[in-house]
Amino acid sequence: VDSIRAGLVFQLKEAVGIDEIRAREERFVRLAIESWEANDRLEVLGNHKAERLSIVSFVVRHPMADGQDGYLHHAKRTLEARGRLIAGIEGTPGLAVLGRPESTIVSYVSLDRSLDIYAVADALEDRGWSVDRQQRPSSIHCTLMSRHADIMDAYITDLRAAVAEVRGDPSRKSRGNAAMYGMMAKIPLRGMVRKGVEKVMESMYGAHAGEVDLQGAASGGPVMKALQDLAPKALELFDNVKARLGRG
Repeated sequence: VDSIRAGLVFQLKEAVGIDEIRAREERFVRLAIESWEANDRLEVLGNHKAERLSIVSFVVRHPMADGQDGYLHHAKRTLEARGRLIAGIEGTPGLAVLGRPESTIVSYVSLDRSLDIYAVADALEDRGWSVDRQQRPSSIHCTLMSRHADIMDAYITDLRAAVAEVRGDPSRKSRGNAAMYGMMAKIPLRGMVRKGVEKVMESMYGAHAGEVDLQGAASGGPVMKALQDLAPKALELFDNVKARLGRG
């Protein structure tokens, strides 16, 4: 579906024209803002008269039964969840929070070379958590909402269990997603990834464009299969080279 949308965007731009598209977007955005401004429970953010893209951010004011503002209630719960998450991470030996999070996004890393953060991510997934991984530096990324305050204690408990499991079985970094993510974070594959994306785009929108199996390419395609097969050996080789060079 995303591929079809991307193709239609280019066709629409050529058929309708940029000026007409822009004029319609501005008209629709103005109608939306004027309608929302009339609602006492909606607060449209930003300068309402400034030129903008067709993106509008707003706050929904929802008074609660006790008279408290619902927005402030959920904002408070979200920030409380953030504080508990940071405390839980910093209270776990070998882990550290990146930077000083002031909003609702928290990322953390491993300070212990024997504790692979991607293996910790795999262990968390085994316990039913959805985990976002990042590179440069290798880390786990969390986006918090109000409802996470109810499950934060369970997450911290499972995080510490995952850390203990990986410490007890260092070979986890050579299996599953940990091996693939670890290899991609350490070996410069950016050029290969870029060429692969360019090839897909050429197949979709080139002169002889045909149907592309994106699902297969993402899960069971030859490139992904090769990465999964080679990742453990490549990761071990790379770590050995770093150790010999004194960079481990």
